[in-house]
Amino acid sequence: MRSTHLLPVSATALAFALLSTGGACVTPTENVPEDAATEDRADALPCTPGYPLGPFGREIGSILANESFVTDHGTVDLASYYTPCAAGANVLVVRVTSGFCGSCRWHAEHTQEFLAVDDRVKLLDLLVSDDENFVPTLRAVDTWRKRLSVDIPVALNPSQSWATFDGLPAAGFPLYVFIDPRTMELRGALQNPGPERVKSRILSELAAIDGKEAPSPLPEEKIQNYFSRDQWDMLKAMKRPTVPPPDPTNAYADNADAAAFGRQLFFDTSLSPTNTVSCSTCHMPAKGLTDRLPQGVGVGKGDRKTPSIMFAAHSPTQFWDGRADSLWAQALGPFEAPLEFGSSRTFVAKQVYAKHKGTYEKIFGALPDFADPRFPPMGKPGDAAYDALSAADREAITKTFVNVGKSIAAYERTFQSTSTRVDAYIAGDFSALTDNEAHGFHEYFAAGCAQCHFGPRLTNDAFHNLRFPTGKQNGTADIGRSDGITSLLADEFNRAGSWSDKKEMYDTAFLLANAKSAEGKFRTPSLWGIGVNAPFGHGGTLATMEEIVKIYADRGLADGDARTMGQTEPWVPKFSEEHRPRIITFLKLLTNEAIAP
Repeated sequence: MRSTHLLPVSATALAFALLSTGGACVTPTENVPEDAATEDRADALPCTPGYPLGPFGREIGSILANESFVTDHGTVDLASYYTPCAAGANVLVVRVTSGFCGSCRWHAEHTQEFLAVDDRVKLLDLLVSDDENFVPTLRAVDTWRKRLSVDIPVALNPSQSWATFDGLPAAGFPLYVFIDPRTMELRGALQNPGPERVKSRILSELAAIDGKEAPSPLPEEKIQNYFSRDQWDMLKAMKRPTVPPPDPTNAYADNADAAAFGRQLFFDTSLSPTNTVSCSTCHMPAKGLTDRLPQGVGVGKGDRKTPSIMFAAHSPTQFWDGRADSLWAQALGPFEAPLEFGSSRTFVAKQVYAKHKGTYEKIFGALPDFADPRFPPMGKPGDAAYDALSAADREAITKTFVNVGKSIAAYERTFQSTSTRVDAYIAGDFSALTDNEAHGFHEYFAAGCAQCHFGPRLTNDAFHNLRFPTGKQNGTADIGRSDGITSLLADEFNRAGSWSDKKEMYDTAFLLANAKSAEGKFRTPSLWGIGVNAPFGHGGTLATMEEIVKIYADRGLADGDARTMGQTEPWVPKFSEEHRPRIITFLKLLTNEAIAP
């Protein structure tokens, strides 16, 4: 069998030059029910080389208007796939996908087996967002190509016009759209399908286009009675993480002495002027390294739920809004936050000198004499007393402060967690879950939860808008990631700054360009520990598992509700009430607790 992937995009671009009738872009107006198909219309239409003149639509049986897509090899166009005079049938499959999506990544890695079904399959991947859930760019195409098992065209759909069809129950990506290239007729679609289902549909479409009887569907293997092959592979990849990835921005990240020092600092209330707040105040080892309160409480009450930092060392960003991009930068934030420690870098430096001088100097070298009266009791950038210090004194204070953060991060990198029966099941002990619990695990996949909650930490580390209610004390909507981008770029402790031990530069223009669209988005939390870490949501306003599953199922608060902002993303799953009890049954099994040495 010959190669089944498409011609290089340069060739399709040439075909477009011959066939295109203008490359007009369209937005979905009609909808495609799952598993729908139409009778063959190829013989009813004339064999003409120009792209069909319409009428165009987006419903089953309609003709798709020509659209143009940007790829890493130029522009590709639906018209370039139009083959009205082809001697035999082929099928164009547009796979709508996203970098943040775990099930999409599985399908990308297994692309070859879909193409191998028949050499008449033409496959185009269409990216609607990148790994972080930003508007995709050619950089996202490059990242996606590294996941593909075979070279196929990959194009961008930044308008996200192909992301959903109203006639499909929102069940997550990938979305497979089937098109007859001889007519450009939209024949049907599948959302979040198992691999055998995709293959069966390809064969069915080819038979229908050929005017032949559809073959029997391929048998779908059910592993442990419930899981399709893709689900089973994703399940096995959910083994909890152990050693965190390296952090080159922190030269002391894996220094044992720094970690031991960080442990002292983590529980030290003397770093707060009131002598009442430490890192462990909100991140209690006995409570999963969170506080299990609706909103965090330091010297005042905050606006967001305290996230667990059980696996924070594995995350590329920190806080709900991603305003810190390293564990040590996150550790520094609460000190100078008015409602958390209510402290300052000068106060912290002076306390380290007074209480931890010997330990600090063993690791980082000599400290200045912070007991000298020239150093004020409190002070940070913007405070008159701090700004009046010499540049050398300000740098000495900040250096000490940064080393405090890097030590705390070194300690936090040692955190682990207890195991659960889910871990045992993933490891191969199938007696660890009851049949009902295993069924719930399957529902977790079937409902689309694993689209975002996948991998060892059950998170994609992306930012999403689910229209969850705010936790702000004044009741207003929380801007989320949009503010986080602004804060990150302005942070002197970010990875690109002078305090990073290895500078890693940002595409600042790209981040700023996406800031507006990031309003109302929050980082996908890890689900490990969710069974014991109520309440839920970035605002901490969802008291029970039933509440959080319901708001997911309802796709967030209704439009116009002032407690949130922006629009729920169109691919957010909307599963029915009958699925909820089993999903809750599974989520309640995620009860692992923290191990903080």
